[in-house]
Amino acid sequence: MKILRARHTGIKEMLDAGDGFIVLENFENFPTAKANLYKVTYGFEPIWEAELPKADSAFLNNLKIEKPGVLKAFTWDDCRCFISISSGKLLEHHWTK
Repeated sequence: MKILRARHTGIKEMLDAGDGFIVLENFENFPTAKANLYKVTYGFEPIWEAELPKADSAFLNNLKIEKPGVLKAFTWDDCRCFISISSGKLLEHHWTK
């Protein structure tokens, strides 16, 4: 049996996307300019890393599948992001403060 291991820190949250898992790692001590939100196959092979709204952003908790094919996530610097579940591309984002 394969076990999903975090790439850099620890796994904070995981969602079943129907064709793999969306994984959120803890942002503390995560490498800068790399997304701590990514998708893997059920066999844990990488599919994508989420596009960041800016290079020093990092995603927090409370992932939610907002509507079919769209993931909602928030960053530590108060940005609400809508991300394509199929590609990891940032569809839109809004600064909340």
